[in-house]
Amino acid sequence: DWARAVASLFEPRGGAASLQLDSVVQVVAISACERAKEWVTAHYLLRSALFSGLEPDIRAHNSAISSCGEFDWQSALSLFKEMQETGLQLTVVSYNAAITACDQGGEWRRALSLFFSIRQAGLLPSLSSYIAAIAACGNCLEWQRSLALLQDLDLHRAAGGHLRADVMALNAAMSACDKGREWEQAFAVFHRMCFDGISPSVVTFNALILALGNGGQWQASLALLPEMRLRAIDPDIVSYNSAIGACGRTARWDDAMSILEEMRSQQVRPDASSFNAAMSACADSDLWQWALEFFADMKRSAVEADAFTRAAALTVSQSSHQNPQAVALFLELQQQPYQNLRDARQLQVAYSTSISALLVGIRPAS
Repeated sequence: DWARAVASLFEPRGGAASLQLDSVVQVVAISACERAKEWVTAHYLLRSALFSGLEPDIRAHNSAISSCGEFDWQSALSLFKEMQETGLQLTVVSYNAAITACDQGGEWRRALSLFFSIRQAGLLPSLSSYIAAIAACGNCLEWQRSLALLQDLDLHRAAGGHLRADVMALNAAMSACDKGREWEQAFAVFHRMCFDGISPSVVTFNALILALGNGGQWQASLALLPEMRLRAIDPDIVSYNSAIGACGRTARWDDAMSILEEMRSQQVRPDASSFNAAMSACADSDLWQWALEFFADMKRSAVEADAFTRAAALTVSQSSHQNPQAVALFLELQQQPYQNLRDARQLQVAYSTSISALLVGIRPAS
């Protein structure tokens, strides 16, 4: 594991432990940290090697960039810039790691700039380069640019290139369309995948279920669950939650209940997102009693409430016209500690729009 790999860098020398200046061991240790998502340690090891006079090879730098990119995109880009300034021979892997770091930081313009810089550096983009750039644009709602990159990949193929869009590239494009609320475009990418003879994965269906659900196409969204089974693809928790979410957005509480039951029959354990979406569907249908039952089911299943559960409880308490049971649910959830600051901030959105109505309903009698 990564801890052992790091420990191997330190050996007693004259009764003291010192950092071994061995480039091979350095690469192994930094790569292990990358896989374990120990980005701070990876960054430290690279810096320590440079400070000690060792010149880590390109593999060590690439691993350090990849490790930092997921958690600290600015540090990752700083490492990449240092590589350029020191004249280290960059590879396509170096650019791909930097593009992915830009994705994590929401820097789609930088990601595109790096992508186009690959050819300027005399290199050829890999399929991973395209996928990283498509994802970076899609995650920033630049779905048109994601599709343009997919088209560029097709043109590369038509011109005799060896690259061909695979299921990961098409999945990234579908996800971009979903984030841009372009369900028709997502569906077109799915049809293109089938036409090209590329077998869709569970990730493919998850992206399409979500895109259709966000686009109000709840019937088409739910129809994909049996379609998955026909293709011998087992729906996972994301598949079911996306389908329940489609029901929640259209107040299809009965379908949400059916999907929850199907999950259990397929040995897929519902999580907080499953119950939250079902509760929202009931609240929007003015069936707050069923929403309370879902919450009771959630407790029986030992599923921990999150910020969205609190928000759903607030909606339920309002739709119930401040029924004591619903208000008690909301107050019970408020007494539970937040898991993190993000949870607290998410609930603030719900408060800002409707907390006054709740307070009127629970104000003590004078």
